[in-house]
Formats: sequence, C-alpha cells, structure tokens
Amino acid sequence: MLDDLLTYTHLHSSTYEIELVQVDGMEFFEMLLSGYEPLCSEKNIDLQTICDANGTYAVNPKQMIRVVDNVMSNAIHHTEAGKRIWLAAVTDEKVVKNGLFDFVFQNAAFEDGYAYLLVQNEGTGISEEALQHVFDPLYQADQARSKKEARGTGLGLSITKQIIERHGGDVEIFSKENVGTCVICRIPQILK
Repeated sequence: MLDDLLTYTHLHSSTYEIELVQVDGMEFFEMLLSGYEPLCSEKNIDLQTICDANGTYAVNPKQMIRVVDNVMSNAIHHTEAGKRIWLAAVTDEKVVKNGLFDFVFQNAAFEDGYAYLLVQNEGTGISEEALQHVFDPLYQADQARSKKEARGTGLGLSITKQIIERHGGDVEIFSKENVGTCVICRIPQILK
C-alpha cells in the first residue's frame, strides 16, 4: 500500500522523470509476459499468451513490469476457475483479431507505430457506470467487498495509466457485464 501511494505521488509530480532505455520489442515483451502461468494455474485459469511485438521501444522496464502486474492481478482476481485470460503484446491487429471479444475489436483503434499490450479476461465484467471511474485514484468497482475482503489500494489502474502516459502511450478499457474485460495499453515505437 505504501509503495502504491509513493509511486502514485511520484508519477503526479512534475519534477519526477521516468528513465527510459531502448529495447528490442520481441525480446522485451516476451520477458514482460512471462511468469504468470503459476498464478493462473493455482486458480485453474487458462492463460493464453501471444507475443508478436516488433520494433524498438523506449521503456522503463521496472515500471512496465508494474503495469502488467497491476492489470494481470485484476484479471486473475476477477476470473473464475475454468475461465480464460488472454495476455498479448502485438504490433499487428490481425494477430489478435480472432482472440479479442467482438465488442473490443469493433471499438478499439489499432494504428501502425505502436505495440499493444492486451490483457483480456472472461468474467463478470464492469458496469458502464463503474467503467467511467476505473482510472480514478482509490476507486474500486466492487464496492460490496468488506474491508476484510478488500485487496489492493484502488490505485493500480490509475498508476498503470500514468506509467503508460509517461511512456507516450495511452490505456483503454473495454468491458461487458457477464462477458469480460479487456485492457489495452498502447506504447509508441521508436521510429528510425
């Protein structure tokens, strides 16, 4: 909780500079997407991973790990046993066309010059009203949880959005109740 609050405060500071390093897309995103199998297996969730992100990127590896951890933590928490999570990093929308929910593919904008980091889970989804607030700090869509059952600080998606924006990208979230949710982070390539 303290780490989330400190990170949130740093990211909101105009003097805080995020250090970026140049990375090869395939190598970096392959590393970034790895390691979630045991967490999904524990909960009997089918994790499907696709990595097809070409190009060169300027990233802060530690902060990008935090982004994927935040989004995957939410996806795992809101996915029941026997359901599926789809984790992908791609540069070409054709690679993901058949895996995305129809309502996501019809509304998401894919452009050349970006890597798309996607986390999609089958689950209860998020109501339209709650969807408008998911990036607000301290907001938790599941208000019914007691403090005893609560997990997290409500800062995860807000921090995720700030980190991606510090990388020159943006984040979109699509959800449909009783179907699932998809978070798409767009990260610009370094054009040569």
